[in-house]
Amino acid sequence: PGGAAAALSGQSVPGSELLAPAVAALLLVAYAVVFATAGTRFGVGRDIT
Repeated sequence: PGGAAAALSGQSVPGSELLAPAVAALLLVAYAVVFATAGTRFGVGRDIT
């Protein structure tokens, strides 16, 4: 996710190519969905109330 964040913020590292901002945004959204889904599954599975 660091490379996607750098692409969105416009940071440039010499000798590397950044993702297009739209692709970087989609990648970060995908990370968020994966972590939210995993957190929900583990949280609901361990709920004892």
